[in-house]
Amino acid sequence: MAEEQKYDHDSINELLTWAKETLNNKKYPQEGFQLDKCARISDCGKYLDSMILKNNV
Repeated sequence: MAEEQKYDHDSINELLTWAKETLNNKKYPQEGFQLDKCARISDCGKYLDSMILKNNV
């Protein structure tokens, strides 16, 4: 069984800060982003926004 990765509070805050800056500066792909063979993010702005909102609850 694979070991579960755990992230500390500082790592999560660093990622959220990056996401906020990226969203504010609009430095994300406007045409979407292919995550892997099965997953595609069609609106990167909404994806980042939802990631930030989800973690601020």
